Amino acid sequence: MLQSIKVLFRIFTKKRMLERIKRPLSFRRLLFLGMGLFIGVSSLKQGEWVGILMGTYFFSMGLFTLGCADNCGFPSTMTTTPNELTEEIDYEEVK
Repeated sequence: MLQSIKVLFRIFTKKRMLERIKRPLSFRRLLFLGMGLFIGVSSLKQGEWVGILMGTYFFSMGLFTLGCADNCGFPSTMTTTPNELTEEIDYEEVK
């Protein structure tokens, strides 16, 4: 639990958030920004606070280049390349 809190604090520092905002826009970011705006504005017009929270979630995912779990707070530990993992297998023909 403490490790997760440390990772979240590291992710959400001011410097890191500014770096994330300045990244180039991709289709996924534009999609999340658009969905967040649409859900948030339409929910705001109807007075649905749950929809406003959902819209804020999607908008922040697009704005800060976050994924659903943002790598789950754990860095990748894979040290071998996929080519090193594959082995040549010899097959014999069965008649």
